[in-house]
Amino acid sequence: MREWLDQIRIFGFHLTCLDVRQDSRVHGPVMAEILAQAGLCDNFAERSPDEQAQLLAETLGVDVKLDEESLSEAAQETLRLFRLLRRAAKSYGASALGGHVISMTRNAADILTVLWLWRMPTTDLAAEESTDSGPLPIMPLFETIDDLERAPQILRSLFGFPAYREHLAAMGDRQTVMIGYSDSTKDGGYLTACWSLYHCQTTLRELAAEAGIELTFFHGRGGSLGRGGGPTTSSILSLPPGSVDGALRLTEQGEVLADKYDDPAIAHRHLELVMWSALIVSGSPPATAAPEWRETMQTLSTRAFAAYRELFDKPGFVDFFRRVTPISEIEQLPIGSRPARRKGGGQLKDLRAIPWVFSWTQARCLVPAWFGLGTALTSMVDDPESLERLRTMYREWTFFRVTIDNAELALAKTDLQIAECYANLARDTAELMKIGAFVAEEYERSVRGVLAVTGNDELLSGTAWLRESIRVRNRYIDPLNLIQVELLRRLRKCQEEEANEAAAAREEELRHLTRLSIAGIASGMRTSG
Repeated sequence: MREWLDQIRIFGFHLTCLDVRQDSRVHGPVMAEILAQAGLCDNFAERSPDEQAQLLAETLGVDVKLDEESLSEAAQETLRLFRLLRRAAKSYGASALGGHVISMTRNAADILTVLWLWRMPTTDLAAEESTDSGPLPIMPLFETIDDLERAPQILRSLFGFPAYREHLAAMGDRQTVMIGYSDSTKDGGYLTACWSLYHCQTTLRELAAEAGIELTFFHGRGGSLGRGGGPTTSSILSLPPGSVDGALRLTEQGEVLADKYDDPAIAHRHLELVMWSALIVSGSPPATAAPEWRETMQTLSTRAFAAYRELFDKPGFVDFFRRVTPISEIEQLPIGSRPARRKGGGQLKDLRAIPWVFSWTQARCLVPAWFGLGTALTSMVDDPESLERLRTMYREWTFFRVTIDNAELALAKTDLQIAECYANLARDTAELMKIGAFVAEEYERSVRGVLAVTGNDELLSGTAWLRESIRVRNRYIDPLNLIQVELLRRLRKCQEEEANEAAAAREEELRHLTRLSIAGIASGMRTSG
């Protein structure tokens, strides 16, 4: 204990810094409520984002008197949180606060709201403590396709406020921006998300350089291929030149932690590779891809997005998804740090990316990691000139090569025969079966397109050990999938029967067995969501 206390006195709590994350859609109503009660603005929610941002900048640090007991529970909780953060910063130093991540950042007002709440004088601390807690690292998170496209405009507006530039000066003129791989992929499909993330980083880097701001990108990657996963080293090497600049943050979560850090030797090797790849990217010349390559990627992205949204918008797609995957059971699993949905309701847009990817992975049809790619590539691989350009991009552009390689791995892990067994759970409805056929057709197009670009005869032929590993593993997973399909069929039939004590007991038994099958398949596939 003595040694531990000595280390704390010498090094502080720098290794225990904690990020705080909240959805901007929670902060918005809270801010409107506080401003209204303080007499600063009665119609904050009705104002345009630009007007909201201007009002927040003008009233930053204003001493307000609030009857907190009359505020909503969300507002009271928010105020308590910021008081706690200020006390932590005052007691343990600013390094105890890793950053305040703003999910679903849509405009500059969402960012200024956090700064406003941080600088808001509080009554449970002395006056000098309430306003002298140091700067709070504010990290906007852009995670939908639209938000990634708006990100440059949002930061340009934000940098135009003197109050925020003052805040950045206290941060050493460094802004951290988090970009979300999971929700962007769920929102726009695999290829569109990859390109939107790459383009966003390139544009933001140029914008920050013009403003004299150093930019750190925080990569919100998941462990699965449908959430920005894949080999970490390749992912870092595929980042836009100049986007790392000696500073990099990334998330590692779920089963990735066990795979990479449980064994000290593997953990050391992994961290060594991360450091090496980050240094390589930092030292690369800040050049961009050839203009014709960028135009080609934009064309591919547009076509892939249209195909992906066509799947989403098909009548009955939500019903199809719920019937041909174990999503209902996954939503009830007592795992994860957050609810399966951002809010109540059955809309697909509110479902988090983890259960979305988890469900498709269980059904052995990794739709989030390749759907739309086939339609995009098919439009070019039949033209000799376009195909040669794609092959050149694959050979010479790390970003494009990693994008195709990760999709190839997801296609290799997909098993249409097993996926068809899941699709048959909806065979009583002709319209839903058409959706299953649509997915299968896109899979075939994607395989054909990837093989045309790589020049190989079959998936993963360039990585024989990985192909063999998947083949051997599938022999053990396939029976579990067939068992799960039968369990889902019986469970849903049981749920349709008249409710009684015996039926309830039978349903609980089937639900328990289904959960066991989910755990078994996740272990065999070496990924959940």
